[in-house]
Amino acid sequence: MKKLPNSDWAIVLTSKDNEYFLNFKSKQVVWDMPDEIGELVGQIMAGGVQDEDENMQEAEANQQEDDEVPENRLEEKQQQQQKEKDAFDELADDKEVVRVYDSSSGMEEQMALFIRQRELEEKQIKEDIHKKRKIGASIQDGSTPNDDSSTSKKLKQTETEAPLTNGEKQSMFMDMLREADISPFSTWEKELVAFTNDPRFIQIPLPKIRKNYFQIYCKQRAEEIAKARSTKESLTPKEVFREFLMEILGTADWRKLQSLSAYDDFSRKWKKDSRFTIVNDDRDRKALFKDFVARLKSGEGERKKAEKKKIEDGFFDLLRNVKGIGTDSRWREIQKQIEKDKRYEAIATPIQREELFRQFLKQLALNNASSEAERKELERKAKEEASLREREEAVRKQKVDLTLEVKKSQYKLQTGESVNLFKNLLIDLIKSHKTTWRESEAYVTNDPRFQQIRLPSHELDHIFTEHTSTLFDRRLMAFHELINEQTLITTPFVDVMETLLLDPRTTRLDCSNEELGRHYNKYQLDREQKARAELEICLKENVFVRFHVKSAVGNSHVQAVEKGLKEAADGDEWRFIGLDEIKAVLKEDKRYNDFDCFAAERERIVFTFVKSLIEEFRNEKGGVRDSVVARNAGGLVRK
Repeated sequence: MKKLPNSDWAIVLTSKDNEYFLNFKSKQVVWDMPDEIGELVGQIMAGGVQDEDENMQEAEANQQEDDEVPENRLEEKQQQQQKEKDAFDELADDKEVVRVYDSSSGMEEQMALFIRQRELEEKQIKEDIHKKRKIGASIQDGSTPNDDSSTSKKLKQTETEAPLTNGEKQSMFMDMLREADISPFSTWEKELVAFTNDPRFIQIPLPKIRKNYFQIYCKQRAEEIAKARSTKESLTPKEVFREFLMEILGTADWRKLQSLSAYDDFSRKWKKDSRFTIVNDDRDRKALFKDFVARLKSGEGERKKAEKKKIEDGFFDLLRNVKGIGTDSRWREIQKQIEKDKRYEAIATPIQREELFRQFLKQLALNNASSEAERKELERKAKEEASLREREEAVRKQKVDLTLEVKKSQYKLQTGESVNLFKNLLIDLIKSHKTTWRESEAYVTNDPRFQQIRLPSHELDHIFTEHTSTLFDRRLMAFHELINEQTLITTPFVDVMETLLLDPRTTRLDCSNEELGRHYNKYQLDREQKARAELEICLKENVFVRFHVKSAVGNSHVQAVEKGLKEAADGDEWRFIGLDEIKAVLKEDKRYNDFDCFAAERERIVFTFVKSLIEEFRNEKGGVRDSVVARNAGGLVRK
């Protein structure tokens, strides 16, 4: 146990090398060092505080013991002191723990030895720092590292600096831990090697205080990490994706990111990153990517404006430093004095330099105005000139816009005329629908009328293709008319091929027999489908067929009621339906006659239609069927 001088506290070391603090008056025992003795312990370790009364009493007691003890006990005492000294040296070399010993005659010697060792280490560290400062100062001042005068001044200045307070030492220690990027979840023993040689580590004398500071750092750093993590979790997926873009592409050139493949390359590279997949829809990711590129572009524009303003301010500072410059100064004279300065060369063009010089003279005139009236007059003239320049700029812009609009109108007019002229030229020159623009280009361009056409090559190719397609469609339509005139729907191509080949409408198609057969069969199939659809429409539109079938259903139902049946038997309606009568009525419609070549199919279609009508009328509840039954039964039907 060691009692602290000028204090009621004492430091006690347990058998397991753990320290605790004891207050003699209040009998209070604590493991952590009380704040009231923190500075006192530091001063004791630095050798700055001594208890004079206690030292005198211990010295007298030691002298009496030395006088009274025999020689053999004196030797044993010296050997014991030597063992304690060796043990203390081993602990001092470890640089982790400062052991507190019981009060004895060798305490001061051991403490002094440890303090001297620490002083030597701190002195060596300070010398290294002074050498580094000396070299850095010599490089900045242009002096050599062996300049003794500058070095002595630096040393004297350092020696006169005030000692650091405990708060400053703690702040330096915390900064050291942050610079070393110490994990808050690690241990003191594991991370001790990373900063043992740092001068800020030695500024804290007691290992327990260092460890307390380390624990405080770990707690603060853990709270910061938790706060950052909670902030990140509170972000929306789009905000997380924007931060991800800023981290990856924040320093990229926005011009390269505007290419069509930029987003595809980015998504291919980072598609497995969780921050990329946090936005589910790829369309949203692409929109956020485009928005980020737009922000980069606007940010660069603002940065360029700031750089431009900085360059102009530097040029104005250069003009202010020119001797003899006034409101009546000439640019050519001033230019000779500043043309070698970097701030002069930073302005891109001579016109901009002269314009900035004029602005500087106007501001100078405003600053040098002797009276308020003169100042107002100069301001008024400056405003008039600025207004005039703005008006001139607006007129110039309006003129440019008007010119562009006129050119666009002229271009559209010329384009329309060129298109019509080129179409007429193709009608006169191109008679085959199988030719291409590449084959006919030389032939068409040799025509004198082509010199008046002002169209790009792709537009010419497009108009040419439209012309050949229209030409083929017209000739194919004429061939279809020929088929309608010469054949029936069921006529095979082989039977009419010779007849069709003799007609000019066939020869204009310029097709082989195989191609002509394909066109023929395709049109006949379309013709059959069209006739079938027309026949079905004819049946639905015929009023007689519906009336005839409905009457047959009603009559069969009346007979069933007369016989005491609820409903007529299935198929009983066909006794009252005359298919021949229905066919006779339908023959008056052309759509029915066009299907003569498919007589059996036409019979099947008519029979299926009548059967569907029977099912429809049988399923009716009330309405016409009940009216028919009531009339036949002699009942009264209200109208």
